Amino acid sequence: MTRESFHNVFAVDLRSLALLRVALAALGLIDLVSRAGDLGAFYTDQGAFPRQAALEYYRTKTVVSLHLLSGDSAIQAALFLVAGVALVALLLGYRTRMAAFWAFVLLASIHVRTPPLLQAGDTLLRVLFFWSLFLPLGARCSLDAVLNPRPSPPHRHFSVGSTALLLQVAMVYVCSALFKTGAEWRVDGTAIYYALQLDYMVTPVGAWLRQWSDLLPVLTRLVYYFELVAPFFLFCPLFSTALRGLLLPAFAVMHLAFGLCLQIGLFPYISAAALIPFIPAVAWDWLGRRIAAKGVRLGEFIRAFLPLRAAAHQTGRISSVSCAFFLLYTVAWNAASLPQTAFAMPASLKWIGELTQLEQTWDMFAPRPSQSNGWFVMPGLLADGTAVDVYRRTISPPERKKPRDGSVYFANYRWRKFLLTLAHKKYDSYRFYYGRYLCQQWNASCRGDERLKTFSIYFAEEKTLLYPAAERTVEVLLWRHDCFKRAVTVHRPQ
Repeated sequence: MTRESFHNVFAVDLRSLALLRVALAALGLIDLVSRAGDLGAFYTDQGAFPRQAALEYYRTKTVVSLHLLSGDSAIQAALFLVAGVALVALLLGYRTRMAAFWAFVLLASIHVRTPPLLQAGDTLLRVLFFWSLFLPLGARCSLDAVLNPRPSPPHRHFSVGSTALLLQVAMVYVCSALFKTGAEWRVDGTAIYYALQLDYMVTPVGAWLRQWSDLLPVLTRLVYYFELVAPFFLFCPLFSTALRGLLLPAFAVMHLAFGLCLQIGLFPYISAAALIPFIPAVAWDWLGRRIAAKGVRLGEFIRAFLPLRAAAHQTGRISSVSCAFFLLYTVAWNAASLPQTAFAMPASLKWIGELTQLEQTWDMFAPRPSQSNGWFVMPGLLADGTAVDVYRRTISPPERKKPRDGSVYFANYRWRKFLLTLAHKKYDSYRFYYGRYLCQQWNASCRGDERLKTFSIYFAEEKTLLYPAAERTVEVLLWRHDCFKRAVTVHRPQ
């Protein structure tokens, strides 16, 4: 590959970066608003995962989080508000570099604050924000561009930052495929079947798709090989525009299908946004001929009310060297995480990934999708001996049978992730904090004999069978809690 072809492959269009900026800011705002609804539960010391739990989790790691400085709800709300302001500024492209920096810092801070909530979509959004720090996101379609008296730079932008961004996106897909080592993906073709049996995650569309038993193995192998092979063709120097024009819609359709079949939060939309930098220039040229006049008139209107301000869009040498280092580090981190490699990231270097929040593992539905469903049963007793359902907050014994609609059993996908994480033995020491939170929530509005005294947390696990048969549910005791005495833990056998 010649130098010119290398530049062509790893260059990005500034108009693509503008759309990426808008997409990241919009997704960040949506994510922030969704988290704000559970601010008290997940980000304060009165919640289900107080700072003490977070500090226990990170006792061997090097992390920084502004959200760990205080457990007060007012401070947390203020930090959320600052993050919202930064994201709005990024959306408009006003002081873009500073806005992107604070948006990333506060997003990473939120992620560090409550790790049991995190999923692959959070990691992808965070690393996209990180690489955007090395790119001129405000060079097009932004207030910075409109108010900049300097001549506009060319549409084509090549830098270490553009190379890192494109390679990061490709690594997500390739690593995801390499993590899928189970026979369900590579031999039997039953992985999608098992994924669609997860009642707490499947949508009505996914439930409808279950009936097409002959189609599911085909889709399983198609997803696996597409993730493994297709990313390499995005970097083909020959017929680059045509290949990207074919592959980008295919990737988008795959993520749309994931979102239609499974409740996985913002992950499909973040994944689709990650593909924006690959949009070829010809697409923008075609669109630009149709909206250029309107854009000029809007720019003239904005300049009439706001002062001009020079904005630099070039990346300095120190920034480029730093970006190159982080790119090599990310490649090494991903290589060390793969099951096929014997290489391990040296312990003395792990702090870099932890501190910058570049640590990443793309093991979605790997090595195989979960082959069991699960729900929680929480019987409790009030001070007067009345039996209650602590999870549903009803004055009656809990129903122990499988929920009729598993997809609405959890309040939202963050709560689903949190509770299913606590069900694992690795997180058994954090069940106390959730138990204490449940006591506080119940007893905050109750007095005397109506107060919650004791309760237990069971995880009802139901194995997913490949062929129709009677499914057996096993209840595993995770925790017993006395709201007035010291809690007693019961470890879940693995």
